[in-house]
Amino acid sequence: MDHEEIQELILKEHYGLLSPEEQERLNALLAASEEARSLREEVRNAVPKEEALEAMEHFDVEKSYDLIQHEAALVRQRKRRNMLAGAVTVLLLVAGAAWYILSPGAAAGPEIAAGEGGAAGVTLKLANGQRIALNDSGRQTITIDNATLTANNRQLEYNGEGDGSGWNTLTVPPRLDFQVKLADGTLVWLNSISEIKFPFHFNETKREVYIKGEAYFKVAPDAGKPFIVHTSNTHITVLGTEFNVNAYNQGIITTSLVNGKVAVAAEERQVELKPGTEAVVRGEEQIKVQPFDNDLITWRRGVYYFEESPMREIAAMVERWYDVKVVMDNADVAGKVFRIKLFRNRPVQEVVDQINETGLVKMYWENNVLHCK
Repeated sequence: MDHEEIQELILKEHYGLLSPEEQERLNALLAASEEARSLREEVRNAVPKEEALEAMEHFDVEKSYDLIQHEAALVRQRKRRNMLAGAVTVLLLVAGAAWYILSPGAAAGPEIAAGEGGAAGVTLKLANGQRIALNDSGRQTITIDNATLTANNRQLEYNGEGDGSGWNTLTVPPRLDFQVKLADGTLVWLNSISEIKFPFHFNETKREVYIKGEAYFKVAPDAGKPFIVHTSNTHITVLGTEFNVNAYNQGIITTSLVNGKVAVAAEERQVELKPGTEAVVRGEEQIKVQPFDNDLITWRRGVYYFEESPMREIAAMVERWYDVKVVMDNADVAGKVFRIKLFRNRPVQEVVDQINETGLVKMYWENNVLHCK
């Protein structure tokens, strides 16, 4: 077990900072490890939950970020018993560091990490044209006629009566991801610069959504009501399954099936996928079916694997995650092929340094624009 990871997740949970993906990861760790459960209990005993949340409300955001990072590093170096033996102040510093990273108003620039800056720009456009700005963390409740919208730590959920059959659009900006729980219980994770169009209530015969960008679906089973995902040039039909759809690259749609069964259609072409395979739709070409590794779909946890990927794809990811402009100084560098693992929660400069260490390309800053040669 990675002690540093479990400590961070437990502390973030205690202070109300966990994203839905992180909560899912923590639940898995807790289920598998008695040591992790014991650690969480010690944290809860050290600082009551109510005090923890109140402390976060009054946390001094002007405090030096460097100091907070320094104190957090000291905590990680200490033995577990020393970290938890009544060290309430240190716990607050660690939580404060996480809060600073996730909160609105964190400084932008070359050192910014993906996910910093809050959810400014995450918007829900209702069928009636009303626009709602959604918070990045904490609980937000919006009343709409006889229904309630709840945004809680990057997850949106709708509860209530009413027509709800019109199309609503959730738009996720650079640097962030967001989760939507649909009316049937289906969960959809949206990556940066992505969009989903969906109704609050599905009709009696089918469940339909439209996406742009990238999304991961965990579809609630309903044999009598197929679930259909529309992209710019494909239609994916399922009954109950998990799959990823990548529609970032114009004219190329990749559907990767984790489990279950899906049918991918593009105009007159159609294929059925089995778990561990993906369908690549490229213009008017025949649909290409190929194997893929389920373990590589980890962007929901802030990890991105590139397997024999050209620099142009990595640059596009950096632009989406960090909201920076990346310029290729020459055509050759865009085609350089990488096999690399990148972490979204690291500052952009760390990602740049990691790419540069491969020796294949050289990335550098010029007038706040990231160049590659």
